[in-house]
Amino acid sequence: PVTEQQKIIYKAYTLYLNDDMLQSAKLFEEAYRMNKKNYVPCLYLSYINEYNYKKTNDKDTLKQAEKWAKRAYRKHNTDKNTIKQKMDIESLK
Repeated sequence: PVTEQQKIIYKAYTLYLNDDMLQSAKLFEEAYRMNKKNYVPCLYLSYINEYNYKKTNDKDTLKQAEKWAKRAYRKHNTDKNTIKQKMDIESLK
């Protein structure tokens, strides 16, 4: 059976693919609040903030991207290499 959080993540991911970053971020944040141990919402929130930074050059969104990437890194042990690559946000500065 699919959990409520999984449904929200699926909907958020669909919005993400359709370039609706604002609504996608809201749903990923909701999914994160439902289960703070799940790294997936954190990772996608970092992607969304990185995307927004590349469009706006707003340093606050870069800080948010880094914050969410660090949370994802702390929450997920088995995929740390992939997440660590994502955390290389210094190259954007």
